Amino acid sequence: VTPELDKGPPVTYCTFTIRGGAFDHHWRELEEQGLERVRAGQGEQNPLFKLIRQEGLKREFPLIRATLKALSEGRVKIEEGKVLDAAGRPIPGYDLTFEIEKVIR
Repeated sequence: VTPELDKGPPVTYCTFTIRGGAFDHHWRELEEQGLERVRAGQGEQNPLFKLIRQEGLKREFPLIRATLKALSEGRVKIEEGKVLDAAGRPIPGYDLTFEIEKVIR
């Protein structure tokens, strides 16, 4: 990802929880060690960071496909640099979480 690629408002997005399940063990480790110590020592190699990144990457290609589908169906559109819903109202991005979770489960 480059700054140019990330330029502009998000057209779509999806969310996922970073608490519960496998995340909790890593959060406890982070709390025990302290954020600054982990940041200085492990940085991006920290297991919690890696797990969060892995979960994000798992959703990346399904999100791209779902975004193209939503655009082609008119559920979301871009006009004059603004992201709009199907009724033409400005939105901060179109939430595709439900669709993405169905694909990856």
